Amino acid sequence: MKRYERPLVLETNKIAYLIPGGKLINRFLGEPETETLYSQMWIASVVQSALKGAEDSRSFFVENGRKFFLGEELDREPKLYLGQDFYDEFGVTTGFLLKLLNSRDRLLVQTHPDKEKAGKYFGLPFGKTECWHVLDTEADRTAYVWAGFCPGVTREYFLKLVKNQDTKSILKCLNRFEIKKGDTIFIPAGTPHALGAHSLVAELQEPVDITLRAERFRPDGSELPEESMHLGIGYDGLLDCFDFQCYDEYAMRQRIFLRTEKRSAFWGREETLIDRKTIKKFGMRRLWCTDMTEKLENVPFTVALVLGGSGWIESQSAESQSICRISIQKGTELFLPNGMKKYRYIPDGALEILECDPPMLEKNHN
Repeated sequence: MKRYERPLVLETNKIAYLIPGGKLINRFLGEPETETLYSQMWIASVVQSALKGAEDSRSFFVENGRKFFLGEELDREPKLYLGQDFYDEFGVTTGFLLKLLNSRDRLLVQTHPDKEKAGKYFGLPFGKTECWHVLDTEADRTAYVWAGFCPGVTREYFLKLVKNQDTKSILKCLNRFEIKKGDTIFIPAGTPHALGAHSLVAELQEPVDITLRAERFRPDGSELPEESMHLGIGYDGLLDCFDFQCYDEYAMRQRIFLRTEKRSAFWGREETLIDRKTIKKFGMRRLWCTDMTEKLENVPFTVALVLGGSGWIESQSAESQSICRISIQKGTELFLPNGMKKYRYIPDGALEILECDPPMLEKNHN
């Protein structure tokens, strides 16, 4: 069976980032719950980290003792892996990046450019809208996110705080929300935000690693270079990428906390966390399978992460009719190519799966 006709099982891809963490990622993977600089895990990544001196952050799989990078494999047969229409519009990219995040401390107040600003300042074809789905929180600890400017915050006032590095006042400019397991939070490009500690989130984002920061002092007191804030585009460019539309707490909650949609089926249940037809840039759903689940989705390809349980995923070659069955368990990462067309999950008791889909094609936006 050709690779583009069957699931690709990707290796765990932990990434070191600015603030330590990763304890809840290790718990998810069944590993010792230690904190290190590896506070992120990138899934089905064809994206390189923008941090200077960073390790290779591209995802890969291993077959017959050989290591294959996902992006290079897609480039070999892009129309068969990604679908003709998707390749024609987007080229060799998945159009999104899935991550697991768990930080020991609050992340720095930041924003990401939209498509127009990403092109203007960095020459990139994507901005960075993102969503967070909360998978877990630490027991007896409260997890928060900060998002959106509070009423009265102006560009001039915020710039003064940024230049003075008045970090307490910078944080007070944003609305604060308590988050719990099962919440899904939408962060459009330009939105000022900061993810707090004590949570494990699955982040689905556009496929660029561009972060503009209002702070350069980490919570532990250590200082980052000034360029880590504006990435060389200066303070005017930095402020240009922030959305200064202000919202009170109620209005911001209505804007960013997504209402999910649940449905039952003979095989279990499904919850649409991010509606691809509404958000346009990507989609996410969560499956709880207690019986055989046959999938035939109207999407070019899918990335899946097993959240719980164990079982198998099975696909059949359209050319040879041969069947491929792969054992899966909590933590298994899968890239499901366009050439696979049809597949099924077979639970060994039960399976819980997160599935993510790429952006809508422009011709399907309306």
